[in-house]
Amino acid sequence: MVPAAPIVVFGRSTTFTVLTLATVVMMATASGPSPLCPLYRERWDFSDTMVTVVFAVYVVGLLGALLTVGSLSDRLGRRPVLITALLPAAAGTAVFWTADGVLSLVVARVLQGVAIGTAMSGLASGPVESSPPGPTVTAVGTNVGLAADAAVVGPSWSSR
Repeated sequence: MVPAAPIVVFGRSTTFTVLTLATVVMMATASGPSPLCPLYRERWDFSDTMVTVVFAVYVVGLLGALLTVGSLSDRLGRRPVLITALLPAAAGTAVFWTADGVLSLVVARVLQGVAIGTAMSGLASGPVESSPPGPTVTAVGTNVGLAADAAVVGPSWSSR
């Protein structure tokens, strides 16, 4: 019988830091496409209505995941759920990189919504359990992540 690999246990401060950074990164990936939509719209000549659809399907994926798997981190643990949430996040990013039309954008946004919906309960609960300023850091990390990617992507793409 092969011995199981040991589970790495982080200290509270390391856990707090990793979860805070994960919150910022996950939220940044969710907001990144926003400033790119006008460029995609020009490139593929789709309507304002389709831009709205691309934004709206994110919420469909988000709510679907929150309602179905949102509480999994309470039952299965934060780590496995957060690691699993990285899969649709990475897939959504890959679809954006290779997007060739509006359907690709819709698929990518749904995947991003599923990733954030899956991760949010663990990302919100983990820092709160790890440190007293957890609730504040969770709120600030979420907002910093939402603003960060749009602030970086928007100016770099608007000059092209």
